[in-house]
This record gives sequence, C-alpha cells and structure tokens, in this order.
Amino acid sequence: MASDGRTYRWVVGALLRHLRVRSSVCFFLRSLIQLTGVFCLQLETADESKTLIARSHRSNLGIIGKQRNASLEISPAGQHIVDDIVVTFLWMEKIRSDRERQKLR
Repeated sequence: MASDGRTYRWVVGALLRHLRVRSSVCFFLRSLIQLTGVFCLQLETADESKTLIARSHRSNLGIIGKQRNASLEISPAGQHIVDDIVVTFLWMEKIRSDRERQKLR
C-alpha cells in the first residue's frame, strides 16, 4: 500500500508473463529477453484496471539491439507517489539481484 492509500504491485514485464510454461523454447526466449534488456518490472494498480504506474528497463550493451542505460520510467499516474515507487523498486531489484546470484552458485 502506498502513501496515497491505494494498493499497487510489482510484476514481471508483460513479455515474460506469457512464458510461464517450462520448456526449452520458453527457457531460450526468457534468456534472450533478459539478455537484450527487454526484461522489466512493472508497477501496476492492484485493481482490475491494472493501470501501468511505472516500468523499469535494464541496461543493454548493444550486442543485440540499441545500447541503452538502465532506467525507471514513471507515468503521470504515479507522479504523486514517486518516493514510494523508487524505494519499492530498489527493494524489488535487490530481491531480483539476490536470486540471480543464487542461480549462479
């Protein structure tokens, strides 16, 4: 719950949502999406409208596609809770980073 009293949730970007099936093709696609920087976290309202509030973009080295730095894009609908968005995004990134490190062990 944010400081405005509304409930939001961070979700894995829409491209990865559709790849929940465990198969070698899905594994390959998930890996490719993550390597190309398309992978992102999205903050949405927790109601049925699922309004996009913020979206993160990972950096891309430019091996496949255009090179870019990591960024956090906040829509106008989220401007009033920027502090909440940034703090919870950092928390989510920490969780993601820890999980990636555990997979490498």
